[in-house]
Amino acid sequence: MRSKFTLIYMTLALSMNCFSSVKTIGGHVDEIDNNNGVIHLAISGSVESSACTATKIAENYLITAAHCFHGQKIEALGVSTLSVNPSFDFSPLEFEQVFMHPDFEKLSVEDVESVSPTFSTPDIAIVKVIPSEEFKKIKIVSIDYDYIEESEVIEFWGYGCQETLNDISGYVATRKKAVTVTVGESSMQEGYGVYTDFYRNFSKDAYEVSIFTVGKSKDSSKASLCLGDSGGPVIRNNKIVGINSNYTFDDLSAEGTESGISYLNLHSRLSFVSTWIKQIVGD
Repeated sequence: MRSKFTLIYMTLALSMNCFSSVKTIGGHVDEIDNNNGVIHLAISGSVESSACTATKIAENYLITAAHCFHGQKIEALGVSTLSVNPSFDFSPLEFEQVFMHPDFEKLSVEDVESVSPTFSTPDIAIVKVIPSEEFKKIKIVSIDYDYIEESEVIEFWGYGCQETLNDISGYVATRKKAVTVTVGESSMQEGYGVYTDFYRNFSKDAYEVSIFTVGKSKDSSKASLCLGDSGGPVIRNNKIVGINSNYTFDDLSAEGTESGISYLNLHSRLSFVSTWIKQIVGD
């Protein structure tokens, strides 16, 4: 879900004219550079450099996905508020500490790569920032700790890729927002395609920890999470209720291919970690 700089074929000559032809996997591109609180986050670590999406939730705090930082020592961070960031230009972001949720931090690299263990583990990280004058201009987005029920309509934001999940050769980092609908336990018990038993066997705590939403391959009018959307906010009534984490497929042959698009999107619930967040950020 995080986009790796080492895999991105950057095209510095891209212009806003090119941007007009960008198509997202569902959703719409937010074309206004309005410091709206949803930012593009560059992460330079001991293992790799990558980019995720993050949201400002307090004067000196960002919230994003834990898997963006998992398994490495963070050496530097950067931030961009541009709605379109084709050349991956970031301003340095000074920070004091990255707080990964302790349950996610305990996972092995193999657990995180296999995805399934993360369904019942909060994939959330909080970054304590040393605010620059530019950072202070970014809007703070409030948190809603109420539980998201089945069949609720929500919106997610992210700087992810556009027309396919795993082909990022033409990826232009663009801030997009997409409307989808939540899927609950009663719907999961019906089973889906070749993953019928997989979905039916989800433990109840997966629904306590994670919000599942409909992806594009289940409903062509909805949107897929993809590389770069990691850490972006799930929004209800202009407040954050979850964090983009990962995605699943209904077709095993599509997983890992350029044509694969998500069947279900996975987001971590903020209602499940309210105490942890308040201990770090405050009320």
